[in-house]
Amino acid sequence: MPLSTTFRHRPEVVYRTEETSAGAAWVYRAACTCGETGPRRARWATANADLTAHLAEVAPPAEEQCRDQHGHGTQPWDACPLCAGQDALF
Repeated sequence: MPLSTTFRHRPEVVYRTEETSAGAAWVYRAACTCGETGPRRARWATANADLTAHLAEVAPPAEEQCRDQHGHGTQPWDACPLCAGQDALF
């Protein structure tokens, strides 16, 4: 079963300081509630690119995407249990 139908993905870029050979530095990492974490990055933008790639990987097929995300409370990368399997209107 794909991750998109099992988990509700709530991604974020987390950061903290770590000691490096050059001293203390900020380290950014993409993290999701499904357990996926990206590699340590020196820049927020590259960690955000990792996060975007993860969301593209777990996005549901077009027939399972929600037709009313605001009303059903889903995100574009989550499968909608209300819309999944329903026939499209005209």
